[in-house]
Amino acid sequence: MNDIMLNLSQYYLFGISLRDYALTLSIIIIGILIVNATGKIVSIRLKSRSRKRKRTDIENEILILVKKEMVPMLYALTVYAGVMQLSIQGRAEKIINIVMVLAAIFFSVKFMQSVVILLFNHYWESKPEGEGRKSIGVAVRSFIRIVFWTTAILIFLDNIGVKISGIIAGLGLGGIVIAFAAQALLTDFFSYFSIFLDRPFEIGDFIMIDTHIGTIDHIGIKTTRMRSISGEELIFSNSDMTGSRIHNFKRMERRRVAFTFGVTYDTKLKLMRKIPPMVGEIISSIESVELDRVHFTEFGDSSLNFEVVYHIAGSDFTIYRDIQQKINLDIMAAFEKNKIEFAFPSRTVYLKK
Repeated sequence: MNDIMLNLSQYYLFGISLRDYALTLSIIIIGILIVNATGKIVSIRLKSRSRKRKRTDIENEILILVKKEMVPMLYALTVYAGVMQLSIQGRAEKIINIVMVLAAIFFSVKFMQSVVILLFNHYWESKPEGEGRKSIGVAVRSFIRIVFWTTAILIFLDNIGVKISGIIAGLGLGGIVIAFAAQALLTDFFSYFSIFLDRPFEIGDFIMIDTHIGTIDHIGIKTTRMRSISGEELIFSNSDMTGSRIHNFKRMERRRVAFTFGVTYDTKLKLMRKIPPMVGEIISSIESVELDRVHFTEFGDSSLNFEVVYHIAGSDFTIYRDIQQKINLDIMAAFEKNKIEFAFPSRTVYLKK
């Protein structure tokens, strides 16, 4: 072998001895064999471990990414290690170094980006379905790619000797200008993202925001649209929605209802004592209604006032109104039967001669 290498060192091609070419080829072949052998050994060990503990889907996908993205980079490093044995100098050496740096950055960034997007996809799949879910996923994945590849370009330029401090300063200034120009849009976009993740309301929910009441019709990237109870469409920016106090009636499991009524001062004490159990019996007889209390609360200006509190299972507004209407009519019927009169605003004037 030494004689062969000695003979090869006497012949040159493009100023490089055949011995160096043979050494380079040997390094590349041996390196590729080592990479393949290592891959097979790791694969066998992982299979043996998987018999003891079943791998999750995300672990399998990461292993596929390792084979797909990292193995080519190892091949590139093997070729680079072999080529460097040729003692190439000058411009050719610089070109080879640049190509190697580019390949290393490309495969490394591609692998890290793929892993981050993979983790995000698994996280995103666990979120409930909703309008705009797909568009948000696409936007986030695009943002991840932009961040990774922008960073990769800057690292590459720095490694080949380009001073990137001026570029970063320019990007920083440009980013500030863009951020100020698009401040409202970005605020609404991130508010939409917050609404989608936190889900304070969904399409079809009956809500009250400030003094406006209605049903959510549409949740967009910039605005949320609500159909008011009077029929018109109300449009709110997403930042307004996340910055306001929202009453979501759809998620109300029990509705508390309180109302008052008054009877005249002519009502006898015996009848006054009968009114609380009478009203309580009326309310308790209604299905899905739970009586809280009935009290004679105060002596009003022109009436003896009672307060009634009860609870309804559910949040349907129409059912609540139907129940309240039935209670009102039944109370009127009971008062008419017992000759109890409802009070109304009145004033007694005494004339002195």
